[in-house]
Amino acid sequence: MNRQSLGSLLGSRQGRRAILITPVFLLLCIVLYFSLGRSPAVLKKLETIPKAFRYSDDWNYEPKDQRIPTEAAGNATLGFQGIFALTRNTPWRVHGLLAAAAYTGLEINTPPQPDVSADELDAFQSQGEKRPGDGSALAWMAHLNLLREVQRQRYQTALILEDDADWDISIRWQMKRVSAAVRWLTAEDDDGEQYDDSVKGKKAWQTPEPYGHAWDVLWIGNCGEDVTGGVEAKTASEMQAWRDSTVIPNEDYDGWAHNSAMLLQKGTRAIVRSRGPICSFAYAVTMEGAAKVVELAGKGSHEGFDTKLSELCKDKKLRCISVFPEVMHEYVPPEGKNGAVASEVNSQNRPEAGAADAVAFDEQWEKEVGTTKNIVDSARCKALFGKRCLGK
Repeated sequence: MNRQSLGSLLGSRQGRRAILITPVFLLLCIVLYFSLGRSPAVLKKLETIPKAFRYSDDWNYEPKDQRIPTEAAGNATLGFQGIFALTRNTPWRVHGLLAAAAYTGLEINTPPQPDVSADELDAFQSQGEKRPGDGSALAWMAHLNLLREVQRQRYQTALILEDDADWDISIRWQMKRVSAAVRWLTAEDDDGEQYDDSVKGKKAWQTPEPYGHAWDVLWIGNCGEDVTGGVEAKTASEMQAWRDSTVIPNEDYDGWAHNSAMLLQKGTRAIVRSRGPICSFAYAVTMEGAAKVVELAGKGSHEGFDTKLSELCKDKKLRCISVFPEVMHEYVPPEGKNGAVASEVNSQNRPEAGAADAVAFDEQWEKEVGTTKNIVDSARCKALFGKRCLGK
């Protein structure tokens, strides 16, 4: 367009009108784009995408929009109302736990555990046919104390960790995918009676909470699960699987559930209706789930808390969902020179707290790199030693 024709256009009524309408039209398009992009209908459509692969692979972030429930699963409490750690304040355990939490931006509470007398311990152990050992019984009682704390604070959901728990540096990224999968696994569950008045009658995927409420126990940190039933069922209500670049290769999965890992497609993680997970490294509960566990597992009538919980899940007395391969596992320090083991369940192997040899015991384990099975890029080891420590 030459200068003369441009001048003619500007001088004409049609030209002036076009110049005025064009920016107004562009402004209207921009407003509509952002308002529709943030509207409840669009947000609902986004969060109900079955396989939530729309997120960045960058794990070190704050959630983009917590109005999308699956995004909130990547916050500092992984989408739960709180994270509680079960601990007796053994230095190497707590230091490593808090270092991993700081490295990945998690907020973890470590409530003090009450002292347990010999008489109280014996009374707890004597309530059933199977008597748990001293260490197992103390750990069991500690789990119950935390579950009661969840009830006392009326948390709708809470994550409970054992203090040797470890996770991948991408945990916040991982849990957004777990959130989406849980919502879809429970999409057909109509458990309106368990909800409060604000959400009563809603399906799992309609609730604003990242994981919904149609479950009692979400077992994210275990040492194995049997996914055979979920694989064979081939139904979305029994199993959900998704691509995960941070999952351990199937052939490298270490533990009794190696064969289960080999049933999954390469590079995938899954959730299934629990059939028998073991090890209570990390599990979440709903408020109703916490009450059920306290009621059904409130007596020391099994070898340990995790085996009792597993039995309740297998028998469907609890509505349990397992993540497999797990996203949390236990960190194991290198074997001490005296052959002592790390487990506090086997507490007889550890020197008495406060003793000189106990201090040396902890200091040794804080200086040497241990291992974490099935976690590709350990947050503990990255925070403490600047390296990976994938165990075999």
